[in-house]
Order: sequence, then C-alpha cells, then structure tokens
Amino acid sequence: MNNGDVFQKTDLGREEIKSQSLGILPREARTLLIMIDGKRTYQSYLDTLDHSKMFADFGGIAPLFELLLGLECIEIAGAASQTSTAPQAPTASQPQSSLPSFEQNIETE
Repeated sequence: MNNGDVFQKTDLGREEIKSQSLGILPREARTLLIMIDGKRTYQSYLDTLDHSKMFADFGGIAPLFELLLGLECIEIAGAASQTSTAPQAPTASQPQSSLPSFEQNIETE
C-alpha cells in the first residue's frame, strides 16, 4: 500500500456493512470499513486513526487495511480503470521513449 492510495468499498464491502454477510470481520475491521469513503488517502487514515485506542490491539490500522483488502471488501479507487490492457498515450509527465520504433512495439505487447 502506498500512502497516497485512496480506497473505496467494493460491492462485497457494502454488503458486509449492511448484513454482516461474511460474519468474520472483527469489530474494529468493520468500523474501519464503515469509515472508508473513497476520498481520503491511506496516509490520512494513518494520521488520524493509527494511534487510536480502538485499533491498538491490532497494531494500528495497517493490518486491518490488509485484512479488508485480502477479503476484497475494499479496493484502490480507480483500480478497475487502471486494469485496461490498451496502451496509453504518453502524457507531459511521461516523455516518449527514445528507443527505435521496433523496440517500442515490443514494450507495449
């Protein structure tokens, strides 16, 4: 996980909040799941919640994020759009390669 990652609930995560369908989440993990809003960064949660007494028994919120990710209750926001296999055009922050064109084709395949 990167500190700048933004997490959002998956359909499974939303269902877990409604009905506790998994039935295996500790109370602290469920509480964190409810708090995840798809807007705040991972670092923001670390800054505000990591030293909270509620999450102390788990060693902070990092293990809870890992649990929620592993159970597919949360995902990185925009992850579905990042999985596209189509090559993307370079942007201003991504200078074009100086490799010959045949080498560029190999890289994108």
